[in-house]
Amino acid sequence: MSKIWILISVIVILLIFQGCTSSRETTEYTAPNWTSDGKIVFIKDFNHIKKRHIMTDETNLEGSYEVLTLCEINSDGSGFKEIAEVARSEHHAFSIWLAGLSSAGDWVTFSMEDEGESEHFVYTMNRNGNNLRRVKNGQYPDFSPDASRIVYEKTDEGIWIMDRDGGNDHQLISDTDASSPAWSSDGDRIAFKSDSTYIVDRTGIKIRSYFRNLIDLPDWGPPDSNSICGSNGYSIVIINCESGVIDTLDITSTLGWGQGVKWSPNGEFFISADADGWFVIEENGTNKWYLQP
Repeated sequence: MSKIWILISVIVILLIFQGCTSSRETTEYTAPNWTSDGKIVFIKDFNHIKKRHIMTDETNLEGSYEVLTLCEINSDGSGFKEIAEVARSEHHAFSIWLAGLSSAGDWVTFSMEDEGESEHFVYTMNRNGNNLRRVKNGQYPDFSPDASRIVYEKTDEGIWIMDRDGGNDHQLISDTDASSPAWSSDGDRIAFKSDSTYIVDRTGIKIRSYFRNLIDLPDWGPPDSNSICGSNGYSIVIINCESGVIDTLDITSTLGWGQGVKWSPNGEFFISADADGWFVIEENGTNKWYLQP
């Protein structure tokens, strides 16, 4: 009998010092944005997490991995499909960080910080999943309407513009605090945020500015709206670029921590986020649905 207790004691000691392992899987949908034809592209972030538990300490083990996949869905939530894998970490989960995604025509651009890298890089690919390419270091890229050029942010170096292949790369705004640029639907203007929200032409000449605390990440509405939108953390805010008139949409007053509002090309839908995740909602506040597994 004593031998059995000795064996049990040895097993307990080994478990304490070596720890137990467990695995779990998570899926998140992130960085949604509109396509030119009114669909939604986004990234599926799948994580397989393997952990060793030693007392209260948890260690992410080799054997964990992460896969990012470009996906597409219709504005009413139908037609979901996975298009192509865009990144994979073979050793650790939650190690690939995204910062912005944009689509125009047959192209998609996004930025991410790869595993082991200390900075973000801008990538381009065909919307069908072909020709994935790392172009330049930078983040929050946004396509011109014809997908020929990309405006993007360089950390501590302001706002830059380049051709889709990385050529003709040059600085547009030298303000080191300038971030999150957005190209207008008519292709003639660019919005970004710094100490305020600014609108400039394609050469960087200022056209308008608005108090920064009105919106977080600027996005443009349809050309006929002549407006930009964003979130103030609690609701969707629309600013008319000509008159400066501000419209706050009470239909999203429960955002809580809403961010990254995106306005559909036809003006009928918004993408935003609340405590439950990213959602799509009609402009009149109906038919709200979530991008969820």
